[in-house]
Amino acid sequence: MSKQVFSFYPGRVVVVFRKGSHGYLLQDATEEAKRWKDSSVSLKDKSAPIKEEQMRARACSLVRDRGGDVSDQTEVLGEYTLQFGKYKGKLFRWLLENDVGYTLYLIKQFEKEQTAGMPLDGPSKDSLRSFVGYANSFKEIKAVLEYEARRTGAVSSVEEDQQVGFGRMPTRTWGDVWEGRADGFAAFVLSRTTTPGTSMDKLKRYLTKKTQEASMSSPLLASSQAVVMDEDEHLEQAMLNISPSKMVKQSSAALSSGASSSPRNKRPAGRGLFAYQLFGPRHDSWSMFMPRSWPC
Repeated sequence: MSKQVFSFYPGRVVVVFRKGSHGYLLQDATEEAKRWKDSSVSLKDKSAPIKEEQMRARACSLVRDRGGDVSDQTEVLGEYTLQFGKYKGKLFRWLLENDVGYTLYLIKQFEKEQTAGMPLDGPSKDSLRSFVGYANSFKEIKAVLEYEARRTGAVSSVEEDQQVGFGRMPTRTWGDVWEGRADGFAAFVLSRTTTPGTSMDKLKRYLTKKTQEASMSSPLLASSQAVVMDEDEHLEQAMLNISPSKMVKQSSAALSSGASSSPRNKRPAGRGLFAYQLFGPRHDSWSMFMPRSWPC
């Protein structure tokens, strides 16, 4: 007689990823997803985007009604519906099960928009932010991103000649960023949480390595020298456009070259105004993208 395991949440729903014969995620869209994309506009959701608070209340109600765990953020987020793009109206969970390729695209696109200082307010952007956090909570998605970063993130033999590839000076080289770190840009990059494989992530890994090398070659360097970020009105204005209500005036402070190892729950030293004011304390996980109010 088989042993039965009692479940406190009989209505729990989990994501079932499609995998190939070798266990890798299949990134192509399913036939269902293709039909949705190819369907006439009249069959798609053309309603106005739903606000985050309304979406959360609806998702919590659905999870509770089917006997799921409303304290599980991932399970509740699975009941959120996309408020943007070609799959608008589809569940977050559905997208992971039907188009991993598009999921990876959205994660990378979100990183690019953050880097470029594009406005990230409004129901559509809130939906994108929540979905990125939801997707990054799965080890399967993280594994794909890390694999792609290893495969395509190999830098040339002369790393210093690599170009930044983003921001207002995309042609600036990594070497220039390191040598000119007194302007604060290197400190800004080191303070950010990045997505594997993106231009900012590659630069951050390079700067982290250079910081460690500098610390090893000169033990007193990290404690005796500080990098102070100069005023950058253009960059600050771009950040203000992201979330004006969160930006407050703060005075400049010192950021050592080893800033990347500062405690997670403290504002990064230096004028770490951008990362801290926008996203709060430093995060090493996907939770920074989760809805601001929780639980149900």
